[in-house]
Amino acid sequence: MPAIDTMFDSPGEPELHITLSYPRIEGNTNTIRLELGDVRAADDLIITFDFERNGWRIGMDTTRQTTFGMDTIDQDQEVAFIPAWNERTAHDE
Repeated sequence: MPAIDTMFDSPGEPELHITLSYPRIEGNTNTIRLELGDVRAADDLIITFDFERNGWRIGMDTTRQTTFGMDTIDQDQEVAFIPAWNERTAHDE
């Protein structure tokens, strides 16, 4: 089970902090599915850590509007990859 905390870093603006503890160990949570509960429609984000590429992988299901609602066409398609570290060197500045 991941560690989940609600923190108030800014006045009146809570942040949800989630820790995936050792996600490579069998039985530990290794995926976060982020859903928006609002009148505004948005597809879910599927967040995992890719240890081979050393960064965060963001995926989404590909959906299609039908007369009866939404159909999922492809599950968990990668839409973004974010490196684990965003380091700057003196040369970059």
